[in-house]
Amino acid sequence: MKNTNLYIVDDEAAIRDALSLFTSMAGFSVSVFSNAEDFLTVINSESTGCVILDIQLGGMSGLQVLEQVKELAPHLACIVITAHAEVRTARQAFLLGAVDFIEKPYDPQELMNSLQTAMLEIKRQKKQNSLQLGDLTPRETEIRNHLLEGRSNKEIASLLHISPRTVEVHKSRVLEKLGQSSVIQLIRSTLLKK
Repeated sequence: MKNTNLYIVDDEAAIRDALSLFTSMAGFSVSVFSNAEDFLTVINSESTGCVILDIQLGGMSGLQVLEQVKELAPHLACIVITAHAEVRTARQAFLLGAVDFIEKPYDPQELMNSLQTAMLEIKRQKKQNSLQLGDLTPRETEIRNHLLEGRSNKEIASLLHISPRTVEVHKSRVLEKLGQSSVIQLIRSTLLKK
């Protein structure tokens, strides 16, 4: 985690200070913001790292910020924190790409676990970005497209006139090349890019 950029966006000074102290001691390079507008002026498509984002900010809401981050800085991993957790809000946050959703007062170990998850997500994204779809063979591209349509190995095998075992081998290569651990992750990452 050393020297990883961490952006803290929270309108409560005490929370910002506590998070800044805690995360800087863990080795993060921390920048703090009391509002969304200031934060959004410093990020761009080259920005990498993590964001700890309060869902209820003065001005823009945390969900609006998540939408902007997805557009402006897709390589930032976001962790949402809130004192007012609602299932609907958590669901929206996850649909907008949040890595985790934590209630205040947060447990420091839970937050550290979330930051580690965010770091893994960043690593996975970097690997995926370095392995473009052009790295897939024509057959692997076919298999990928069928997987994205939700077809089973047997269905794909029947359509392509190959054995289900061959489909499984191609599927494994597709997932490996694209840095995904499962078909569900492949579908999710493809949907998030749209």
